[in-house]
Amino acid sequence: MGFTRSIARIACAMGLLIFTFGAPVCRARCEHTAYAYEDRVVVMACNKVGAPELRIILLDDAGALKVSGRFIMPSDRLFDTAGHYKSFLMLVRWNKLEVYDLTDITHPTLAATFDLKKRGSFPGYERIEQTGANKILVMTSLGTVEVTTDGEPAKWSIMEVPPSKDLEKKMTGRPPEWRFADQNERTVVVRESAQFRYELAWREKSSTGEILHRQYLRKVDVATQRAASEMLLGEHLETID
Repeated sequence: MGFTRSIARIACAMGLLIFTFGAPVCRARCEHTAYAYEDRVVVMACNKVGAPELRIILLDDAGALKVSGRFIMPSDRLFDTAGHYKSFLMLVRWNKLEVYDLTDITHPTLAATFDLKKRGSFPGYERIEQTGANKILVMTSLGTVEVTTDGEPAKWSIMEVPPSKDLEKKMTGRPPEWRFADQNERTVVVRESAQFRYELAWREKSSTGEILHRQYLRKVDVATQRAASEMLLGEHLETID
């Protein structure tokens, strides 16, 4: 029961796994998912009026944690996996690869969108992986494509990659970004400077028949080990049948 519950919690967090284990379920509600790299945390969640938005949080030692930039998303589907290339953020949302320009973090923009054609059902962990100076491999449950990043995103090209044993093996391995959504990873350090440590942390609140999982971004003073700043990124409600 404990193993089944843990797997279901993770599957609810980002929807990366194809398999379903039953028992707990996620109640339909406005949830969130997160990704982190270099000096920023990226979150997709709903704003105060319920509209889905992309939020960019800059990890800056000089000030408190805050949302530096926002972008209203074209749909409310959470991203299945994420990656980055130079100043561009890449999100896979079902059959779309979306590229966002974060050159100006305060004003993120959608730079390009590519259609991902369904060529079968490929179980495992979806991922975006840079394989060369201008080559990105995007592996999803629909199939794998190689993105050539020449010029601006609108000029990028994608080429379908046929299924292979190597790709199948790669998708069975858990990608590093999975830890940002895994509710069993209680604390994940995303950046550390001489003065502060930035970490993602999950907290739970249980009541009859349900568990509320809340994910926080914390800025911890290395010397005192106390939180200098903290913000709630989002929450997932798990119901137990």
